[in-house]
Amino acid sequence: MNNRLRFLLKLCICLAPVLGGMGYAEHALVSVPNGYSAKRERVDHTILTTKVLITGSSHSFYGIKARDLNPDAFNLAYISQDLFYDTRLLLRYAPRAPNLKLVVIPISYFSLESKLEDTIESWRCPFYHIFFGFPVVEPLDVKNYSLIALYGASETQSLVFSKFRSPNTELIDVDGGPPEGLQKIGNSDLSSETTLARHNASMRPSLIQENVSYLDEAIQALQSRGVAVVFITTPVYKSYYLHLEPTAYTRMQDTIRAISRQNGIQYHNFMEDSRFGETDFWDCDHLDAAGMAKFTEILKNEVVNPFVSKAAPDAH
Repeated sequence: MNNRLRFLLKLCICLAPVLGGMGYAEHALVSVPNGYSAKRERVDHTILTTKVLITGSSHSFYGIKARDLNPDAFNLAYISQDLFYDTRLLLRYAPRAPNLKLVVIPISYFSLESKLEDTIESWRCPFYHIFFGFPVVEPLDVKNYSLIALYGASETQSLVFSKFRSPNTELIDVDGGPPEGLQKIGNSDLSSETTLARHNASMRPSLIQENVSYLDEAIQALQSRGVAVVFITTPVYKSYYLHLEPTAYTRMQDTIRAISRQNGIQYHNFMEDSRFGETDFWDCDHLDAAGMAKFTEILKNEVVNPFVSKAAPDAH
């Protein structure tokens, strides 16, 4: 055996425990719950009876309590979720929902001009690939193929020490939203400067057409199945809506209203709704627990019930 072969053999022997440990960790991490795997598990469990689906980002994840909206509603929204993933989820689950009557699609100030992969939350993209099987955004990103890389060294080490036990499954309620007690109550800072700077930095008008094409695809698929669609914009605190970039907000309004007209879709804009004050928010653009309860009730009575209530047989 020559020296090169001896070296390779010794290297393999030395690395075997490390590689074996990494292989075990990769296998064990599959069973560790996270927000995405919990969301998938819950929607898979309820989709056959679901009548209402809600999409969106944290604005609707923390702003709409699905089970209070309708006993058979499910919240597909999640933190920083963009219109690409909103519509991919709808195209995945709507065909599996024989009782689906209505889809609520929230459109926030930034929705039409941004995508998740361009934001500081881009690390979330691989979760959609691994746990929902959606296409990879960056094929060379190892996080699309390794749970160790996805969780990171520190989190993986913590899970190893805890024998791969995690409480994260509790971060998603059975209706797809946050569980009771997770939603913050009250507010400490309702200023919007930092939030709007982050939102504006990720917004590009050149993305409007791409996002509109995602919406058109989903709308056509839903309407072909007789499923109604409504657009909404969730309430925000006045410090946020008073300091929006006016031209960007005009583009957002013009675009969503055009899509609504073309497809016969209702659009309900609650952004500046006077029924919401500072005690309804835990920051400038997210409702707190009280605000969520109030908005859910308003949405139920003014938007959802005409489509799904048995008392409205002529609803469309």
